[in-house]
Amino acid sequence: ANHILIGLTSVVWASRSFGVQADGYPLDQLTEGSKVVLKKIYSVKTIIIAIIVFVLVLAFVIFKTDRKGLSISGKELATLVSRCEDGQGEACWYVAAYYEESDEKFLYWLRKGASNGDPKSQYLLSSILRSKKDNQLQKEARDLLERAASSNLPIAQWELGRLYCEGLDGNKVDLKQAEYWWNRGAKNGNRQAMLDLSKLLIKAYKDEGHFVIAYEWLIIALARSDQKSALADELREQLRTISEKIKKMNYNMSEIQQKANLLSKNDEKNILFESDPID
Repeated sequence: ANHILIGLTSVVWASRSFGVQADGYPLDQLTEGSKVVLKKIYSVKTIIIAIIVFVLVLAFVIFKTDRKGLSISGKELATLVSRCEDGQGEACWYVAAYYEESDEKFLYWLRKGASNGDPKSQYLLSSILRSKKDNQLQKEARDLLERAASSNLPIAQWELGRLYCEGLDGNKVDLKQAEYWWNRGAKNGNRQAMLDLSKLLIKAYKDEGHFVIAYEWLIIALARSDQKSALADELREQLRTISEKIKKMNYNMSEIQQKANLLSKNDEKNILFESDPID
């Protein structure tokens, strides 16, 4: 809508500008026939120029505003590049975000951010390299993911836990490692890690204590989720699954819920939920 509005404004401007020129022409010096012809010429000329102006303005606006990369000024970009060259990894991340993923500069600055220790750059670069059918790149991707997870990037911790749980990318299934990374991801606010940790706990353990913890993570995740999202539906389904298992094992459902609610109120205060996760 903004593109069209700007384009139409240019048409009005062009029409008025050339209309004034036509009105200012000494028409009293021409015959009536010449006046009619001249007015028609000016009308056609005005329309053609207005259309050209409209197309040029519209093309400029679309090019300027529809970039897929981060929208920043040239001065801001130069500042970020300078900071990146000085070793600030997060600045490299923003420089990479300025370019489209198909641009070679995107990958260049992403690598620069990863080498400078930025966990977001490490995680995203890892995701890109994992799609390549090259053993060396696969190994690099795994190393980058571990570095991002060790730097406390919640989504990287969840992803690494998933690799261990499902035995992906040549990893052996290791549920202890999956539990470790999902637990760290959950404590850092990743809701998917909370859900997957809950599933793992009731699968790997049968004691009441682990059921309480599993129930607690679901309560926390659901309370901080969009209630209309697919994740919220999964969380509610998992709560029903746990409730059914608790009944089959003859545990006191009311007692487990009370303990989980009490724990969630205390633990939630220490959880910094992801405000800008990378998906």
